[in-house]
Amino acid sequence: MFKYDSYYTERKTINYCNKKLLLLFLITSCAQNKVHKPSLAPSKMTIDNYYGVKISDPYRNLENLEDSVVINWLKQQQKYTTNTLEAIPKRSEFIKKLQQFDTQKSFEISNMKVTNNNIYFYLKRLADEDLGKLYYRKNLDGEEHLLYSTENYKKNDSVIYKIDYIEPDWKGEKVAVSLSKKGSEFSEIIFIDVKKNIILSHTLANCAPTTLGSITWLSDNSGVIYPRIVSKDIYSKGGILENTESVLFKFNEYPKTHEIILSAATQKELKINPEDFPYAFFNHSTVSS
Repeated sequence: MFKYDSYYTERKTINYCNKKLLLLFLITSCAQNKVHKPSLAPSKMTIDNYYGVKISDPYRNLENLEDSVVINWLKQQQKYTTNTLEAIPKRSEFIKKLQQFDTQKSFEISNMKVTNNNIYFYLKRLADEDLGKLYYRKNLDGEEHLLYSTENYKKNDSVIYKIDYIEPDWKGEKVAVSLSKKGSEFSEIIFIDVKKNIILSHTLANCAPTTLGSITWLSDNSGVIYPRIVSKDIYSKGGILENTESVLFKFNEYPKTHEIILSAATQKELKINPEDFPYAFFNHSTVSS
């Protein structure tokens, strides 16, 4: 049973994670006593005013990766971390033990979405895999089908992408899949035709559904409403999350410019601040986990 497998895997995952945490705590505690600690993080107070409330941030300066002070501190931290790990007694034996814990779990399931007609979509990662793959099944006890893996996505870029968000349409005929590079604030959204098992020729750029809000399908599945990042200035007051906007995308109008339906620029009467997240969605019942 699919439900039993999920429960059993969750129990095993909790147990092996507890063992790993205890083991890591013990070995790093022993190693830290032998390594000289670096200086404290450089601090420069910054105060922002949000709706009349002053918020203090003593470490905003650490976001400036062009500051030589910040760069030197990061290098000290890297050296300290490396020396701490290398000073662990019998380090190779502990690594083998951690790898043994990893192989004890069969798989992990996350980002499960269930449509109203009872089609299950979810990410599944096997014990020997680094990234989850997109699977689906019709009904809880239905046969499992692999729908998508990121291994071949933009293979010529030599960049590893991961699936960080999925959203099937109301009938389970198409799935929006958010793909992000390792360490990137941005993601790209692709669309997969479930029946044909092909990627459609529509890609949405500058997205971040895990941060800004979910993707919403229109009632007839002809398109989606999604939050889009506009700014690329990471050193501004709100960083790249300033002046975000909700955008309407429809398949039959592609590649026509997408329609902005909610933003500070288009709805000035709402007095939306740069740091606000204007989020529009279509209300339609669905089940998610």
